[in-house]
Amino acid sequence: DLFYDSCDGNNWEKDWEDDVSFCVWYGITCVNESSDGSSDEDDDDQEESVAKINLREFGINCTLPEQIFYLPNMELLDLSGNEAVSVDFSLLDPDQVPTSLSELYLQDTT
Repeated sequence: DLFYDSCDGNNWEKDWEDDVSFCVWYGITCVNESSDGSSDEDDDDQEESVAKINLREFGINCTLPEQIFYLPNMELLDLSGNEAVSVDFSLLDPDQVPTSLSELYLQDTT
């Protein structure tokens, strides 16, 4: 919700519904996390967490909240083609960014 609210989500190409799990929102892929910290995309008994955000050319207009980079199972973040997206990397604590984030695409952003 912080990402949606901070980034003018009401004006995106596709709206996210409040009354459903964030894991079914357009562009979001989740994994299920077990109590031991392991992740599995197919296990339905576990707590869901965001693994991928793929919102390329989505009409996003904001400075990304730094909290998006701290999602513990985030593997991919693709916001390329959103000309009004900016990132203030000076706000990030490198010790807090999970090592799972292996793909970051910000081409054609500000």
